[in-house]
Amino acid sequence: FWIRDHVTMKNVLFENIKCGSDLEFKVGACLDNVKITGKKTKELICRKIFPEDIYYERPEIDVHFDISEFDGWVEIYGIPASKVITHPDKQYKFFPEEFKKIDLEKSSFSHNWKRELEDFECESGVFNIQDEQREDINKLREMGLNI
Repeated sequence: FWIRDHVTMKNVLFENIKCGSDLEFKVGACLDNVKITGKKTKELICRKIFPEDIYYERPEIDVHFDISEFDGWVEIYGIPASKVITHPDKQYKFFPEEFKKIDLEKSSFSHNWKRELEDFECESGVFNIQDEQREDINKLREMGLNI
């Protein structure tokens, strides 16, 4: 299920959508308060596919996605993580600038996402928390990192 560039969605709820594999949004779509909930959708993906994919800054939009009640795999980069509502036990926001303060090599989710964000020139990303990451993420949050 794809939402392509230049599609506009405002105040849309995707509730327990069963769509085969994933729900994918292009970063060029205009997303204004799109909420995704439930367990039936396996993956939510909103990312740059090519470095030249363009996110259009929309200062009038406070929230692109609300995924606080979504239980599937999450991979969002190419839109600002600050415009995504998450659940702290399910997802984390990844800001590479924050991670310059620590040694990423010692972290279980480490530098792979950082490299992916840098390759596509993204300032932040949102990802689901995997069980093996939970302890590290909690430690990083206790250290004051904004994730």
